[in-house]
Amino acid sequence: MPELPEVETTVRALNRAIAGRRIRSAWVGWRRLFERSPERRALPAALVGRRIYRVDRTGKFVCFRFASGATLALHQKMSGRITIGAPDQYARFTLTLDDGRQVVFSDKRKFGRGYFYRRAIGEPLTGLGPDAAALAADPAAFGQRLAARRGRIKSVLLNQAVVAGIGNIYADEILWRAKIHPVRLASVLTTVDHRRLAAATRAVLGQAMRRGGTSFRDYLDPNLRRGTYWTVRAVYQRAGEPCRRCRTSIQKATVGGRGTHYCPTCQRV
Repeated sequence: MPELPEVETTVRALNRAIAGRRIRSAWVGWRRLFERSPERRALPAALVGRRIYRVDRTGKFVCFRFASGATLALHQKMSGRITIGAPDQYARFTLTLDDGRQVVFSDKRKFGRGYFYRRAIGEPLTGLGPDAAALAADPAAFGQRLAARRGRIKSVLLNQAVVAGIGNIYADEILWRAKIHPVRLASVLTTVDHRRLAAATRAVLGQAMRRGGTSFRDYLDPNLRRGTYWTVRAVYQRAGEPCRRCRTSIQKATVGGRGTHYCPTCQRV
């Protein structure tokens, strides 16, 4: 699933390419994409003629903001992809712009979801916690949100209502960098732990964004380029390989139902 670095990469590319363009036509090829949208019956006609003011991000949602105040939010889920170009066989939704180009939402596995709001934003965007990249700039605020939770730190980092944008890949990478075991309880972490987690979050997300995110299955950016963070990852899907710090074999476990990778030497319980 695209996480914060992949979504941010997508948003930046879209914003450079299509901000200011007007939608000439829209097509919804899979109605269930918008089944939870409050304005689902108005689509796709409600999008025609609208000018895209900017494209930005809320958590893992790609948000098209219109000059009228309306918002179109797309969540790519497991296999969704937003590109500029010709529709492929998995195209579920397209926007044709006034210059003839097409923005295409493709989703092989049909897990993606879309929401259209004419003005006031509602669920699920309003149910998200603070953005991970922004929150990590304030270690004290980051720590306060974590301390209020009783679960294991890996599960807490994945909870989008606590902090938005972190998924399985970067939770493992952040915890390895911070030297914190994924099963430790968030409520017992110390102030020092909070500072290390905040610093690790800034470092990991920053490096991943500079590399265009992680491509290991479906993800490509809007220009069909692959993210290269995969080549420098520390622990995620490296079970049995040596830790990049201490050379101990990386281990894999299940935490909160999610496959989790860690170093048993660097990340002690």
